[in-house]
Amino acid sequence: MMIEIKTDVMRHPRQRYLEIAAEVLQRNLPSETISISGIDNNEKENLKAARLHDGVIDLREYIIHQIVDRERFGVKDSHKVSTVISDGACVVENGRRINNPYGYSISSSSEATISTRSVERMIPEQIRRFTDLIIAYTIVHETGHLFGLVSSESRRHRTGKHCGNICVMQSTATPEATLDLIAGGMGGDICFCSECVYDLNSRH
Repeated sequence: MMIEIKTDVMRHPRQRYLEIAAEVLQRNLPSETISISGIDNNEKENLKAARLHDGVIDLREYIIHQIVDRERFGVKDSHKVSTVISDGACVVENGRRINNPYGYSISSSSEATISTRSVERMIPEQIRRFTDLIIAYTIVHETGHLFGLVSSESRRHRTGKHCGNICVMQSTATPEATLDLIAGGMGGDICFCSECVYDLNSRH
């Protein structure tokens, strides 16, 4: 299997979050190949196709275009892709628009997208120095969904397939809540709970 963290900006002084996310994923999924790369021309075209009239990317629409390309090029489900974009984002689902979602994933198609701008817009000045850590949490969280976390059959399942434990798969409503979880319950490091680690290791 491969986990690929793709980004629309490969060289940027504020991209420590890519390395943090890759480190967390490698620690918890040591048998997987994890790489960081730039987006290719097809992905650039898919972003353009998913851009709404106000310049915002519809993350769901982008992933749908990605799924079409995966089928066209024969990309296996075992190749998990989390694309990190710097554009503003929304999700349009059933005619309803949700603005500034941190990320969106379709686990059955092994595709996730994270908007750094959506996260950054929500971060208050007093915790801006932790921006990379909060974005890294979001990347790991959405990638976890690509591995089926948290299943609806799980006893720790909460609304929206999120974990009820102290875990990166917990849903946090604000950047402050994310940082509180990392700094408090997680002891300063992004981590999966033991039950999610078990599910990751027994997914085959």
